[in-house]
Amino acid sequence: MLGDAHDSTAEGNHPTIEGRLPAIIVVFAFSGWRAIHEGRKRLPDNRGPEPMLTYATEYKDEMNRLGTQGFARVYFHPVLVVLGMAGDMSHPRLDGGTGVIDLEGVFACGRLTGRVFPVVKPRHAAPGPITVGRTSENDIAIAEYSISRKHCIIARVDTEYRLTDMGSTNGTIVDGVRLVPHKPLRLHGGETISLGRLMLVFYFTNGFIRHLQAL
Repeated sequence: MLGDAHDSTAEGNHPTIEGRLPAIIVVFAFSGWRAIHEGRKRLPDNRGPEPMLTYATEYKDEMNRLGTQGFARVYFHPVLVVLGMAGDMSHPRLDGGTGVIDLEGVFACGRLTGRVFPVVKPRHAAPGPITVGRTSENDIAIAEYSISRKHCIIARVDTEYRLTDMGSTNGTIVDGVRLVPHKPLRLHGGETISLGRLMLVFYFTNGFIRHLQAL
């Protein structure tokens, strides 16, 4: 009897893990919600969380909510913003390959116009430069058939970002100049970049904020 009483008292003084489990679940659930709700934290190198926003108008709403200083602290990576399309497919492909284009003018491209692609490695991606291409294994995947499967890379070297064409079918054009394949070009911000027939602008944070303010 004394032994039973002693055991009961001991359990009362030292709750079992089963007794604390609901509280633990609540704490972890709250922590997870809080991490999602409060947004993104800085991560080393080129890595970052999965982007939650898609279009420039959504980023503008976020900037208005956070203020420019708060926005710059959260969205500190460079971005590529889609301007539209340039040219038509002169030799479309039906076999999943890269189509060949003739460049002529610029026009809106539906769901891609105004799209924002953060220039950042996904959190669990392999180390190395940021890959840009048509297929899903790229860090920045753009489903446009004038873009090659592995079109170009953007490498961060210290504080610089360098763009390299990877021998793509339609080439990578920066401010009207076609890049020599496999020869890096330093980006300063504000450059217009053509990947196939898709035209984008590369922005650092301050330039991106000015772009959003002008919308």
